[in-house]
Amino acid sequence: MLRQLGAAVVSSWAVCPAPVAALVSALAAAAVVAGIPCRRWLTGNGFGPGAETP
Repeated sequence: MLRQLGAAVVSSWAVCPAPVAALVSALAAAAVVAGIPCRRWLTGNGFGPGAETP
C-alpha cells in the first residue's frame, strides 16, 4: 500500500498541476495516518486478539 501511495504522489507531481498534486499528497498522507491502527493490528504491535485494550 505504501508503494502505491508513493507512486501516486510522485506521478501526480510529475504530471498534474500543483494544486491537484498537493491534494493527492494530502489524501495519501491521510490514508497513511488512517491505516496506522490496521497496520499495528496486523503486525501484532500491541493491538489485536488477546491484547489488552489501551
